Amino acid sequence: MPLLRSLYCNCLESNGDFDETYIESYTLGFKEIIEHIRQADPVWGEKHTGVSSEKIKAAAKIYGEGPSMLWCGQGLQRQATGGNIMRSIGLLPALTGNIGKPGTGYYYLNITPAIAGIDFDWLQGNDLAPAEKQLISHMELAEELGEKDKFKVFFSWNTNPLASAPEQNKLRKNLKRDDLFVVASDIFMTDTCQYADIILPASSFLEYDDLTFSYFNYYLGAQIKSIRAEGRIIT
Repeated sequence: MPLLRSLYCNCLESNGDFDETYIESYTLGFKEIIEHIRQADPVWGEKHTGVSSEKIKAAAKIYGEGPSMLWCGQGLQRQATGGNIMRSIGLLPALTGNIGKPGTGYYYLNITPAIAGIDFDWLQGNDLAPAEKQLISHMELAEELGEKDKFKVFFSWNTNPLASAPEQNKLRKNLKRDDLFVVASDIFMTDTCQYADIILPASSFLEYDDLTFSYFNYYLGAQIKSIRAEGRIIT
């Protein structure tokens, strides 16, 4: 287990903020990680992260005083070690018992449109569809596109699965199918665009009026067009 996972946990244990009853009752593997936690003290943390040991101690103290909810944004996991980072911060509520009580928990992302009362089914025109739509996991996209009788057209709009989806080799192979018609709509010549039979130009957020919302608050914003749409692909 990487020591970086244990950085704040070291301070939490030193401060007496571990919930021994919760750990004993609801967690597995504590004995396997405790030595890693004890090695990752604030001085070690400052050396490896550049964050001062005093700031590490202060942050751990605030969290340990609780009740504390860990609210994680999307950017945290979008890097090479993102999976381990999410596992690491998951130790904080588990070891301090900040789960299942008011003001505690581990929260990844809220769905602001639903909270704000926006009817996405209406916006997407689901009532016009002749049949119930089928959803496919991003994780299964490469495999699913290999089903020749199931998929004849692949339309990629404002996304780049050839840079973000798993099983890249299989995905590229299936996008090359002779019997799969691939359409991409984007403002950049992305990896996915390079596999498209037709590329449709799109406008950037500077080129049209819209309503925008945030992941983490209830506000809607007015997006005002500032330049004329050029209808081009940037290579």
